[in-house]
Amino acid sequence: MEKTPPLITAIRCLQFAPPEFQLEIQCLHETQQYLRKIVHEIGLELKSTAVCTQVRRIRDGFFTLDSALLRTHWNLQNIRNSIQDSKIKVKVGLQRSLGHQARSGKRHTDMDQVAESKLHSTEGMSASDLTHKMR
Repeated sequence: MEKTPPLITAIRCLQFAPPEFQLEIQCLHETQQYLRKIVHEIGLELKSTAVCTQVRRIRDGFFTLDSALLRTHWNLQNIRNSIQDSKIKVKVGLQRSLGHQARSGKRHTDMDQVAESKLHSTEGMSASDLTHKMR
C-alpha cells in the first residue's frame, strides 16, 4: 500500500510579530518533519529564512486537546476512562461523518463493523501511545 502524500487544506496566520509568527495549518497525512519543511519553504519564498521552533497538534481526527490525558493523570483508572470516552467519541464521529442512520433491531451494518474495528484497535496500545495519539 502506497503512502498518501500530505494535503494542506488551509493555512492561517494567527500571530505576526516580526521576526516571529504563528501559523495554523490544517492538513491530512502530515508529519512534523513535513510541517517544518513548509515553514522553511515559506521563508525561502519571502527571500528570508524561517525556522520552525514548535509544532503543536491541536486536533487529530475526532480528538482535540480536550481529549488529551495529561502525563500527571496517567494511572490505570484514568486511562480506562479515557479509552471508554474515546470509544464513544469515535463511534459518534464515524456515524456523523458517514451519514449513518440509526439501525433497526440487532442487524449490524458495514458502518457498525468499521466503528467496532476502529474502537477495538486502541485497546492494545500502551498508555504513552494512547496519550500521544489523542493529542
